[in-house]
Amino acid sequence: AFGAQRPASGDSESSLSVRKNRDEFATDLRQFCCRIHPEGTAMLKILLPVDGSPSAVRATESLIETIGWYREAPSIELVSVHLPVPRVPNLGSFVSKEMIRKYYDDECAAMLAPSVKLLDAAGVPYTSHALTGPIAETIVQQAKESGSNMIYMGTRGMSALANMALGSVTTRVLHLCRIPVVLIH
Repeated sequence: AFGAQRPASGDSESSLSVRKNRDEFATDLRQFCCRIHPEGTAMLKILLPVDGSPSAVRATESLIETIGWYREAPSIELVSVHLPVPRVPNLGSFVSKEMIRKYYDDECAAMLAPSVKLLDAAGVPYTSHALTGPIAETIVQQAKESGSNMIYMGTRGMSALANMALGSVTTRVLHLCRIPVVLIH
């Protein structure tokens, strides 16, 4: 796995160290970026899914810190995904489609805000999207549709239940995705 170290002789496989110091991580990421974005190819496109959590903010900060490692600045696509409102019989009698759309827009804007603030302050150009759907599946679908070369994301989101180890959304993205995923703890 990217960023993983082999255990020393005598260590068990379960003690596989996935933590490297910052310099080793930087070297690995630089080498990786040169492999997937060799001279003369299209610009690297990075999908940055965020939910406003501290983990998403750390992922944004890390991406900003590493942006100078690339030959040319990558294209950043900032994405927030909101779960759909459950379908309830006669919901339309009480809540209009416009009210639901405004709810999604407001919630996604709140999810995007911390990362937007950081990217703007750093002068990093990006495009942002507010999407609705199953979170992991929508992230992976957006990466495919946008032609992203990499997903750069935090390991844990806002859900307390999902925060037990590696977030459930993160785990699902790893299982569904066919492009590299950089996880920031």
